[in-house]
Amino acid sequence: MRGERIVWTPEEDEHLRRAVQIYGDKTEKWAKIAACVPGRTNKNCRKRWFHSLDPSLKKGGWTPEEDQLLRTGVQKFRGQWSKIAERIQGRTDDQCAKRWRESLDPDIDRAAWTPEDDLLLLQKFEEYGTQWQKIAAVSFPGRPGLHCRNRWRKIQRSLNQMQRANKRRRNPTKDSTSGTGQNADIRHPRYFTIISRLHTMGQQF
Repeated sequence: MRGERIVWTPEEDEHLRRAVQIYGDKTEKWAKIAACVPGRTNKNCRKRWFHSLDPSLKKGGWTPEEDQLLRTGVQKFRGQWSKIAERIQGRTDDQCAKRWRESLDPDIDRAAWTPEDDLLLLQKFEEYGTQWQKIAAVSFPGRPGLHCRNRWRKIQRSLNQMQRANKRRRNPTKDSTSGTGQNADIRHPRYFTIISRLHTMGQQF
């Protein structure tokens, strides 16, 4: 059925580019454009173009000027991401919403992570895998899913560094807490002690 597929192929992207070259990207032309891309709807094509293929689309880091425009836009059009995006050249509504929710929203919980938080994060990773938005919603209200993902990765790096340091000293930790959060048994009674040690190793953890 039309519109059921998610991943676009290089061939479909090329068909879409050629169709936009012929018809332009005005609203009334998307039915004709979609007819050139079998299996895709008007909405599919429009979203793919404006969110991925449009050469005027900006990707990568946001500038301070863009952030300020976003703040001003949110104050004026809170929740109306299409209107907000119109004020920031080259940015889509999805980009604006993501930037706000993950970085600029003043309601984001930016408190330091505690050993208890870290242990809970590892437990929820075992339960939900990489469903970071769900982990954040269930266990860390106020923290974006991106922050949970980044914190989990930092814990993994620190645990791996600790394990390598133990091996270099020819005194590797033998218990099940010596591995990374992916391999170790986080229910082990000493695991909380390992996490706490990471917090005492440096202010940046």
